[in-house]
Amino acid sequence: MASMRARWWIVLGCAALLQLGTPNFSGASGTDECGSVLTAVKETPAQAFDLLKSLFRPKALPAAGPRPPALYVTIGSGTALGPTCRDSDAARVETSLYYPIGLVVDVLGDESITDRGRSRAYKLVHAEHGLLLYVPAEHLAPISSDTAFVFADGPVPVSYCSGQRDCPITAPGTNGQVLHASQRYATAPLSALTGLDGNGCGRLEIAPHDRWGASTRGGASTRERAYVDTCLPDADGTPGRNGNIRIVTAESAKTRMAAAPTGSLQRYTPSLLKKIVPTAFTVKECNQKYTEETALTAGAALKVANWIEIEGGANHKRALETKLSEGCYYLYGNYTIRFPGSGNDEALDDIVFVANCVKDDPTKLEKGLSLLIYNDSFPDRLLSVDANDVLKEGYLASFGTAGLEPVRLTDNLRHGQFWRIRGSDQYFYWRTALRKYMLDNPQLEPIIRPLDETHAVAVADFFAHLVMAAAFQVK
Repeated sequence: MASMRARWWIVLGCAALLQLGTPNFSGASGTDECGSVLTAVKETPAQAFDLLKSLFRPKALPAAGPRPPALYVTIGSGTALGPTCRDSDAARVETSLYYPIGLVVDVLGDESITDRGRSRAYKLVHAEHGLLLYVPAEHLAPISSDTAFVFADGPVPVSYCSGQRDCPITAPGTNGQVLHASQRYATAPLSALTGLDGNGCGRLEIAPHDRWGASTRGGASTRERAYVDTCLPDADGTPGRNGNIRIVTAESAKTRMAAAPTGSLQRYTPSLLKKIVPTAFTVKECNQKYTEETALTAGAALKVANWIEIEGGANHKRALETKLSEGCYYLYGNYTIRFPGSGNDEALDDIVFVANCVKDDPTKLEKGLSLLIYNDSFPDRLLSVDANDVLKEGYLASFGTAGLEPVRLTDNLRHGQFWRIRGSDQYFYWRTALRKYMLDNPQLEPIIRPLDETHAVAVADFFAHLVMAAAFQVK
């Protein structure tokens, strides 16, 4: 239950993000949590404040005490959902974060989401990168103790051969059929892994499956078996691990999830927050100068323990600049994070999207400049994610312009979106670029330095996916 108490909210207007018409969301208990907040706003602001802070707490879990993880893996790809509160209607859901085939998750509970009149079963999951997401139930398969899953863990497909044990696989995609992060994966008996050498190299017999679990002919037929080589020769002919292959077992999944931080995403409009906390500061427009010293930032408002402090004019504001740049647009929000081993301790602070305004037209934005993530663990309490540095040092240096889709429309920029992800290839490009950016970032160094490699990658992945969830449009 400790993981349930970690919550991460980002205050962003979301009308432009909805990709699913107007689907309705209800928790496992059947209650309309967002509607309860809206009702309480009119009747009891103190209650609305408490409800808002606990909005994303799933109802399907036991009230207290430890529980064994329910480890699953995604066997379909798509866009996860998250709930959003607006000023009218009831609870809604919106697109949140792309997920590929092969994402390890801990299932926390069952949810029902209705879209265009059709109810669909979803699972609320804690993903290996740390975020809580809603994923269609049919996209998940349990991880058993006697089975290994084999995935393509990157934009390059993984070749496999069927029907010939001597089928040569000389390079990815050159022979036979392929495993792909949005199309196909494979399974193998756990006992088959004993045939690999000490470096994990060898020929592994597999059963390929199309997404959502349908067996392919090569995997389902006893007359036509399939094989994958876990290592490939490098330029001088020396075998080396195929970095595009990921093998997931119950043990490896447990280890990965144990290292993952916990955070969750909740979107709601700034105007809703201001109805509950009238002094909350959530956005600075292009043509505004801001010098108000008494307003709370969005993060400061939700850090306050109770409504009495808000009502009494608590001094919990973020120290703002004397004058926020008139040529920039600022969108304020907040997030929380809980690291493994920290008990119930959570860090909650501000996250700020900054965009450049069009010089001669203050109603338009030109491009996103940075994402500012505050945390007491960072030097100067700040992780500044510079959009230009991420692009040049992380993305362009590794992938050139392949799959690159910057966001330039003012409506999207106003909702905090830098770039666009349309599928698994773009997801892996950005995951790689942002993971490297975080691992090499001196601002994260005090957090990552004491950790082993598994935990360091898990922390880098959390902040990489934090950026993707907060600042990307998913199509």
